[in-house]
Amino acid sequence: MNTRLLPSPPDKYEEDLALLFSAQNGDKRAATRLIHALGPNAHALAWRMVNNAAEAQDIVQEAFLKLLKTARYEGKSSLSTFFYAMVSNACLDSLRKINTEPLDEDEFDRKTATDDVEPGRLLSFKQQAATLQTTLLKLSPRQRLAISLWAYNDASILDIAQTLHIEVNAANQLLHRAKVNLKTLLKEKP
Repeated sequence: MNTRLLPSPPDKYEEDLALLFSAQNGDKRAATRLIHALGPNAHALAWRMVNNAAEAQDIVQEAFLKLLKTARYEGKSSLSTFFYAMVSNACLDSLRKINTEPLDEDEFDRKTATDDVEPGRLLSFKQQAATLQTTLLKLSPRQRLAISLWAYNDASILDIAQTLHIEVNAANQLLHRAKVNLKTLLKEKP
């Protein structure tokens, strides 16, 4: 029996470091891979935070520029967690500057329209999603960020803690408070 030792797979953080290093040094394929890997979830997170697709797009683009030009990723967390922290901080800065507006129905229609859903179900889905988005906006920005990372980006408590630069226990408490507050606010809806 031939038992060759296979090389161990490269560490995910080492892969992230190598990909980012390549992108920062002008490798357009590496940059494109980063954008495709990180962009959609980052945009969804930003949109849920600032409730404006154009602002979310601007935030993510600025975060990518910063990531590719000046970011000092050391591989202590996944690259996605590192990048979501950059996006999250930019969202929090944006929320400090602007007043959040109610959900733009036309924008929401464009984001949720599909051809294969019956109209009654689509209307119900839109109403539920609009209610959830409006209710999310009533949470504090940090609670909104924690619950968005957890619910929409499948972030673990550790990921949330690293993104927000807080202790794991504090992240756990923050997420718990966000869930309780969201549940309470949703029950208050007529």
